[in-house]
Amino acid sequence: MHPYLANVVDSCLPGNISVGMREKATGRLVGVMLNVIITPETDDVIQLGDYPTEKCRLYREMMEQLCLGTNVLRDFGKKKQFEFFLLTTHPDYSGKGLGKELIRVSEGICKENGCDVASIQASNPITEIIVSKMGFKVIKSFDVTSFKSKEGKQILDGTNMNGTTHFTYLIKEY
Repeated sequence: MHPYLANVVDSCLPGNISVGMREKATGRLVGVMLNVIITPETDDVIQLGDYPTEKCRLYREMMEQLCLGTNVLRDFGKKKQFEFFLLTTHPDYSGKGLGKELIRVSEGICKENGCDVASIQASNPITEIIVSKMGFKVIKSFDVTSFKSKEGKQILDGTNMNGTTHFTYLIKEY
C-alpha cells in the first residue's frame, strides 16, 4: 500500500468506526467507508503522507480549497464531528446502492458515538445527491474548473467532466 493511503487508513482505523462490506459469495472486499471523529482536541487527526501521483496531489489541493476557512466545530458551535472521510466501492457494484448503505451504516455509528454533527466532502454529484436525501445540507461549494494549482496553472477546463464540475462540503446536525 502506498504510504499516502497507509497514513489515511492508519488515521481512520484506530477509532473502530470505519465500515467495510464484502461480497457474500467470495468474501471479496467491495466497499469501504473510512470515518474519523474530530473534536477540538483532535482537530487535525488525518495525517497525510507524500502524494503517490501529481493527480492525487492536485485532488487534495482542490479539497483543501473547498474546506479553506471552514471549521465545522467552531462555525456551527458543535463539540464532536463525525467525518465521512473516504468512500470507495468496487466498479462492479456501481449504482447498486452500496455507497448509500456504507453511508447509512456509518451514520448509525456516528449517532452511537454521540456526535452532534456529521460532515462529508463530496467530489461527485452522486454522493451529493445521496447525502442530501439523508438530510445533509451544503455549507460550501467549490467550482473545480476555477481551480489553479499552487504554481498558478489552470488544471481543468470542464469539458468531458460529465457534470462533475464542483466539490461540495455538506453537514448534518444532530
